Amino acid sequence: MRNRDVADAWSNYWHADRADSLIASDSDRAAINAKWQAFLAELPQSAAILDVATGNGSLAVLAALSDKKFAVTGTDIASIDPAIYVSKDSHALKNITFIGGCPSEELPFNEAEFTAVISQYGFEYADRNIALSEMARVLKPGGRLMLLTHHRDSEVVKPNTAQIEQITELTERADIFDRARKIIQTTPISTAAMRTQQMQGLDAAGQMVLKRFADQTKVRILQEVFAGIGKIISLPPQVTVAEKIHYLDDMLKRLKAEGIRLQGLSDAAMDEGDVEALKQAAVNMGLSDFSFSSATVGADKALVGWWITAVKS
Repeated sequence: MRNRDVADAWSNYWHADRADSLIASDSDRAAINAKWQAFLAELPQSAAILDVATGNGSLAVLAALSDKKFAVTGTDIASIDPAIYVSKDSHALKNITFIGGCPSEELPFNEAEFTAVISQYGFEYADRNIALSEMARVLKPGGRLMLLTHHRDSEVVKPNTAQIEQITELTERADIFDRARKIIQTTPISTAAMRTQQMQGLDAAGQMVLKRFADQTKVRILQEVFAGIGKIISLPPQVTVAEKIHYLDDMLKRLKAEGIRLQGLSDAAMDEGDVEALKQAAVNMGLSDFSFSSATVGADKALVGWWITAVKS
């Protein structure tokens, strides 16, 4: 999967009014934020903090809202501009320096520039050894690193396989979009009988897709796509054929981008062997006190990732 495809997929995702991704509930978010706040509380006044793979800046905002007056910078491979897209914490967002189009493997900073480097569900999408080496390079001596990464067995990653299968079915195997496009293109000249036949064919194709995933309890993506296609086809006559085709193609483009994003998430998820390998590599990067532990939330201790910490020697 090319970096450009990944960047485009995430750009599409972050160009919306969403602060973060993958955190299921407010209570989970509160538990995760509490861990981050404890880390931030140990940093000195006015510390320079770098949030790598910041997305729309939820973690950077947490740091910027501290009364310690941190200088916060956020980088991301995606084309990001949270101050435009995110309505919450707009004042804090304006006080953060965001740099989009910035791979984690190529941080555009001098050596020893930051007191702390942090990342939440982002570092692991990069080449991990190169990205960690870059993080170590920009940390000041005694500077601290803290990461929350995807765990291969976490509740965040598990649902992905089914969702990726559904998206692949819709974008590569099923002819749902081709059928919808034909209905839209022939509407001006089709008879009532022809349109009925076409709609019945589309419905039958949709039912066949749903049947393939009958054993899966979550078919949200399928249902949303079918509902969206139905709305486009049903747009009033004053909406031109070209406009309807544009809406349909845009839906397909966004669906493919979501597939790339979800596949990237699955590929990025780390098992214990991956984290152990990172620990061994960290020694040669000038990082010490490398430790890791499972990240869990809630009374049932639901697994949501890995906490990783280290210190620049």
